[in-house]
Amino acid sequence: MSDGVARLLKEILIYRIDDGINKVAHILNETYDYVWSQTHERINPSIYVVKAAYEISKDPRLKRILEPKGMCLVPDSQLSTPTKETEAEATDVILSVSDLIKTVRNSMADLKISKSEAMEIGQRMSDVDKEWAEVKSSVRDLLDK
Repeated sequence: MSDGVARLLKEILIYRIDDGINKVAHILNETYDYVWSQTHERINPSIYVVKAAYEISKDPRLKRILEPKGMCLVPDSQLSTPTKETEAEATDVILSVSDLIKTVRNSMADLKISKSEAMEIGQRMSDVDKEWAEVKSSVRDLLDK
């Protein structure tokens, strides 16, 4: 990939798509800084970043990079849909709440909660908060489309 691709990613993910870098980072389960570095010519852009950027933008210039004449690297069946992302995020909330419930039950087995058990409960509550924030972000993204 060339510097031109990095400039194109910067144009699309920073100037054209609201919160584009975060959206790509979320799709790839990467950090904001990782994606940002590829839009600012710090490192060569990864094909995965280009593909995720295409997924959120549908920019034909990215499609031409991904699909040179006669090739099809991004079939529609591989593109995630916003509702699938929201459903997956909501499932993560259910799983983290389940973990919280199990932790509380285990902590209360002897009718006392130790400091370490209290810390574990606090961590599980933080996990629920994080997962819920991801659901809200996914729903906002869905509403923005």
